[in-house]
Amino acid sequence: MKKAGASAKGILQHLREETGKSMDLRDVHNLLAAGTRQNQGGRMKSVQSHCCTARQKRLFTAFPEVILVDTTHDTNKIKYKLFSIQVDDVFGKGQYVYHSLVESEMADNLSFCLKEFKESNPAWVNIRVVVTDKDFNEKDVLADAFPDARQLLCQFHVID
Repeated sequence: MKKAGASAKGILQHLREETGKSMDLRDVHNLLAAGTRQNQGGRMKSVQSHCCTARQKRLFTAFPEVILVDTTHDTNKIKYKLFSIQVDDVFGKGQYVYHSLVESEMADNLSFCLKEFKESNPAWVNIRVVVTDKDFNEKDVLADAFPDARQLLCQFHVID
């Protein structure tokens, strides 16, 4: 409820109505703090969802040599980032082959996303080039995930 934007007082009111028990605002704060401590451990819960459709798998299987990796920043109200992988098709047009919604760009989150991508796409072993921006954290994770691939910096991101 807290992630959805509910205040501690609103949560308290909801708990009182649902359970019929008398609770203090301090109880709600303690519950929220315990949840925060529990989620801080691995932060793996911060990968909200990922998507790789059958069409996206076919596209990647057809054009696995070069992938473009990028993450959007500050494009939504709740500050989630969209981690995307793209390939160029036979016409030179970019086609998305993977999306994942992440809370932050921590190495654990990106590693988890790439692990999911690799499990969905066995043709990942054919990746030869990874085009990315200048985010060093992302570059390190990509180097670990695709050790045989050469990394190139995207000209647009370097100039920006």
